[in-house]
Amino acid sequence: MIHLAFAGSGMGGHYLVGPQPGTDFTTLADALNQVEIHGIGDHVQLEMTPGTHFAHVEINPITRTGNPNARLIITSEDENDIATLTHTPSSATDNWIIKINQAEMIDIVSLGFKVEGSLNFTTAVMFDSGGNDITMVNNIFTSHPVNSTTTIPQEDASLISQVNDTHIDGLYIIDNEFDSGGAVLYLESADIDGLQNIVIEDNLMENQTIRFGPKLIYMIRSRDVSIQRNEISNQSPSGQGITLASTNNLIFRQNSIFFSADGYSLALRVQSQNTSDTTTNTLISNNFIQATQYGLDLSGLNKNVSVLNNTVLLSGTLLGNSAISACLKSNNSEVSEVAMRGNILINLTNGDNTRVLSVSNSNMFAESDYNIMFDSDGDSFFLDSTLYNTLGDYQSATGLDSSSLFQNVDFVDPVVGDLHLTSTMLEDPSLLIPANPDVIRDFDGFTRATNIHRAGADDAILPDLIFASGFED
Repeated sequence: MIHLAFAGSGMGGHYLVGPQPGTDFTTLADALNQVEIHGIGDHVQLEMTPGTHFAHVEINPITRTGNPNARLIITSEDENDIATLTHTPSSATDNWIIKINQAEMIDIVSLGFKVEGSLNFTTAVMFDSGGNDITMVNNIFTSHPVNSTTTIPQEDASLISQVNDTHIDGLYIIDNEFDSGGAVLYLESADIDGLQNIVIEDNLMENQTIRFGPKLIYMIRSRDVSIQRNEISNQSPSGQGITLASTNNLIFRQNSIFFSADGYSLALRVQSQNTSDTTTNTLISNNFIQATQYGLDLSGLNKNVSVLNNTVLLSGTLLGNSAISACLKSNNSEVSEVAMRGNILINLTNGDNTRVLSVSNSNMFAESDYNIMFDSDGDSFFLDSTLYNTLGDYQSATGLDSSSLFQNVDFVDPVVGDLHLTSTMLEDPSLLIPANPDVIRDFDGFTRATNIHRAGADDAILPDLIFASGFED
């Protein structure tokens, strides 16, 4: 490997970082100090040697003296033997391994991050006021278990977090593994468009919190957000999987959210942060969602929401049988323009108030039909202070879901969060519905037929049904 020197024109090339003889820098702090002093003339790649490195570093705004598009890349020398950056925070004031202070064009690739200790501080990457065009790809993030019976500040216990009012344009979190003792991501801006172009795709996210923990992902005031193909598992007995507040132009697609503990769990909440924020243009499709109390929660000034071909299963035991559980919940009268088609909504939670829908606004739905719905209690549909015990009563009173069915559905292995349909269910013609034109693929990425496909997220096409229904290859 060639290691390039640097001069007044700025750094450029590959630099080896580690305590071994022959490296360019002994520590990551030394390397970043030189980047700050000399600036970047061309792409700079800092390659960490295999093993564990103590790191508690800051990346400040970088002067680009040559190529204006030059990137700072921090990675492992050997992608098959990745370097691990570690730190043990003692308080909120030193709670990070890497802090990004309004820097831009940074790639963090193929590294391990390990936050150690026993306190409720678990941040690996911290944004201080923000940063632009930041990529995190193929990293492994871990933190010690948070074990607290009191409320834990979201910003303290998230692997990726922030301090101060944050503005980000371009954050790409792709193909990482998160094994969190607390939460995974917390970002908040005071401005409605303060967080833009946020991509969270193809990640494995696990929460190992023993007691009551924070939201696994919590993002406030963002625009143009893509959250797709993530596998999300939460063991907290009262955790919230994902909460997106005041998020405009959201695609939430082909994700698996699985809560494995009994309690009060909520998988996905899309809301307005306050009464002055309007949330518009939300697509929620082809997701597997399994929780105990609530599957989807729509709140605040939410408009133009499409809930299409999701599979939602509520199961387990609530902490208190009198609590309400619902596959879809909305306690806000201002949610409107919701289109809900082709979903499987099953509530098998042990409790006295299990519902398919619990909605406050009778005008919330612009459309709702071709859904497969079931609950084990009988008090199935709550709409605008009226409880309907049967689908027929609900249909007659509202005119909604005229082609929907009330029936249970069998899944491959819900104990481990596998909500694929069993082979018997795949052959059940009652699950076939007119295709949603906005839903091209199913949970696994298979192309759906353009005329008829199955309700729910799983649409594995069998040859006999292809022939019988005239499906296109």
